[in-house]
Amino acid sequence: LLQYTVLPNTEPQAMQRIKSQAEDVTRDSKSAFDKVNALVHYIGTQCKYNLNTASFPTTENVVSYFLFTERQGYCDSFATALAVMCRSIGIPSRVANGFNTGERDPATGEFVVRDRDKHQWTEVYFNGVGWMPFDATSEAEDITDNSKNDAQKKKGLWAALMSRGP
Repeated sequence: LLQYTVLPNTEPQAMQRIKSQAEDVTRDSKSAFDKVNALVHYIGTQCKYNLNTASFPTTENVVSYFLFTERQGYCDSFATALAVMCRSIGIPSRVANGFNTGERDPATGEFVVRDRDKHQWTEVYFNGVGWMPFDATSEAEDITDNSKNDAQKKKGLWAALMSRGP
């Protein structure tokens, strides 16, 4: 499990700031489980979910930039931030990805899973229990401007139709 508590040796100032914030957020928590829930709450209430967030600058530590500057992103930013914050205080964590359940088809009763159901979350290891999933987006406000997505879809459809010729 040691490998799930390792953090990179690069960017020591950014990593120290993340660790200090994690320690501050979890100061009153009694157990590792309580600490993880405190971090989920912190990230979810301090950062906004936004599918249209611009790419982070390549010169910045991604987690530090997400938590302290941009304060918005999509599921990979939330999952990575939670995993790094957990690791910074010695709690084994990893990022996992897959799909949400999708929508139930009323005719067949089966779930239809689409590309938009892709998601990332954090898994945390607890002795005697194993890996447990935590979703730092669960408390985040979704500020995605869907009109941009709709405009891009229409533009994409229009471009596809026009490329076929008369």
